[in-house]
This record gives sequence, C-alpha cells and structure tokens, in this order.
Amino acid sequence: MEPITKKDLTDAFEEFHKKTIEPGFNRIESYILNRIEPRFDKIEQKLEEHDKKFAELFNYIKKV
Repeated sequence: MEPITKKDLTDAFEEFHKKTIEPGFNRIESYILNRIEPRFDKIEQKLEEHDKKFAELFNYIKKV
C-alpha cells in the first residue's frame, strides 16, 4: 500500500469543497441577496423617511 501524498489530500479536499461546501455557500449567498437585502432596503427607506420628518419637525420647532 502506497503512502498518502500531499497531492492526494489536496485533491480530496478540493473535490469535497466543490461538491459540498461551495454549493452551500452559493445557497446562502442567494438567500441573502433575494430575501435579506430587500428587507434592509425597505428598512433604509423607512429610516430616510423618518429622518426627513424629524428634520421638518425640528426646523418647525426652531422657528417657533
């Protein structure tokens, strides 16, 4: 029986990465882009609206 070489281990790890880990990361990335990012965009839009309303209120109070 031949000893295991560094190349054998590297090839095995690369194959494992391509078949197991990489598809998992691709699914996670897809979920983030399609589900989470749009939520953050909506939150950011609401925060901008609130900032604008607060600035208008603050300016009104300064005038009074």
